[in-house]
Amino acid sequence: MKRVLIFILYPFAEIYGFFVEVRGLLYDLNVFHSHRSACFSIGIGNITVGGTGKTPHIEYLIRKFKDKNIATLSRGYGRETHGFLTVNESMNATLAGDEPWQFFLKFGTFVKVTVGEKRVPAAEKIHTLYPEVDLLLMDDVFQHRAIQPDVMILLCDYNRPFFYDYPFPAGRLREFRKGAQRADAIIVSKCPDSLTPEERSSFIKKLNRYAPSVPVAFSKFSYGQVVAVTPSDRVPSRWLLVTGIAQAQPLVDYLQTQNSLMGHLEYADHHNFTKEESIKVLNTYQELAGKDTGVLLTEKDYARLSRLTRELWKEIPLYYIPIEVCFLEGEDFLLQKIRQAMNSKDVVKIN
Repeated sequence: MKRVLIFILYPFAEIYGFFVEVRGLLYDLNVFHSHRSACFSIGIGNITVGGTGKTPHIEYLIRKFKDKNIATLSRGYGRETHGFLTVNESMNATLAGDEPWQFFLKFGTFVKVTVGEKRVPAAEKIHTLYPEVDLLLMDDVFQHRAIQPDVMILLCDYNRPFFYDYPFPAGRLREFRKGAQRADAIIVSKCPDSLTPEERSSFIKKLNRYAPSVPVAFSKFSYGQVVAVTPSDRVPSRWLLVTGIAQAQPLVDYLQTQNSLMGHLEYADHHNFTKEESIKVLNTYQELAGKDTGVLLTEKDYARLSRLTRELWKEIPLYYIPIEVCFLEGEDFLLQKIRQAMNSKDVVKIN
């Protein structure tokens, strides 16, 4: 059935991809202008709709370059505000967007966390307000051709590689596969621990069909110790997992290897829990409840919880699990490439 649907929708995918390609060509010919930020910038993006792990990779870069004066710039997907904002303690995920709010909760003491739909004026604003910033990390900018990072990193989900996918609406691609050649580096994310050298080599060959000579690194998720939201004198050994992210399967797989997954309530990416859904989680937990059972969230879902949901869940053992990026291959080369570009950056004004 899926193949039939792709066959039916493929002509529309070709039309969609064609218009995206024409737009890109106009930027390549300088009919439309691309701008660079005044300070050194790194962009993280993808050509696939849905989660490829951009947020953990931004956090990885924050940790690796913590000696710099850093600002992050995100669209702030799902926020109820508009325009440029610097995230502060008076806000929440509703005002800032869940990912920027997560950045602020973790790094807000030394990172300027900003949001803005229009990246060029937002980058200008950052330079005007915070001239000390010497590293700008831009989230989800691969298709935003109006701004050109000094280093563009493309993420490719190992479990959903773009070289097997098609443009919208036949698939989940935002443009044709060959758009990957605009990247300065590709990180294959969410890799399994068991990935062999032969499998890496095969994956690189498939990537090189569309992005020849672009260096490739391989990363995975590392799950940290669970963090208690509600005070508890013991950590549960079994979990009701509740997620509102694009790709929950890697976390599901991890919990299954721990023999600790009792149930999973899955919602769409950036989901805000309604009162009814919060009560459903509470009731599902009570059905599973035992002395070693708790409710487990992702860190992004925890950051997005409303005051009502927190109130409804205040009596249950609630935890979230941090995620960090670890590299299987290519980390040293990637960091070297970034540092070389950083050292050669000419400080210019956006024009």
